[in-house]
Amino acid sequence: MSKKHKQATSDLQKIADQTSTFLKSLSGSSEHLSTKNSSTLFGVLGALIGTIVALFIDLYIPISTTMIQNTAIYAVLTAFGSTLGTIFYRGSRRINLEKRSEEYRLIFDELLERYKNLPKDTPEEIRREFLNNIKNLENAHAIQIEALLKLPQKKHMPLIENEKSIDT
Repeated sequence: MSKKHKQATSDLQKIADQTSTFLKSLSGSSEHLSTKNSSTLFGVLGALIGTIVALFIDLYIPISTTMIQNTAIYAVLTAFGSTLGTIFYRGSRRINLEKRSEEYRLIFDELLERYKNLPKDTPEEIRREFLNNIKNLENAHAIQIEALLKLPQKKHMPLIENEKSIDT
């Protein structure tokens, strides 16, 4: 074997080893990502796009910046891409659903706190009516969420199991 042939064989073996290592790493990453939900994956995709945009800016648009400024540009565009990817995946319907759920949660928590802080001498009938109003709010919220999701009505998990759990 000539020296060139040995060198070429050695180089090919190094490339094959590096490719194998890279594919094993990629396979592990792919397996890890397959366990994530779609929202997370869209966020990762957005982050990659943001990083590519930052790289493009760094390579093709002549801006005299320091290393710290370049790092900041990469970080900001990566974070922006990640956030944008997640929001894009969720869409306006899910964002509105999350807003409504948060509003109901705040109202529910406030009412529950008021119920817990009722004076000890509050008549039982008023306590029951207050609790029924809280349960009705919970049911209305569940119905509204089901309507927004356009799912067939299913029994939802109640926020309040029974009155005794609230009183404790």
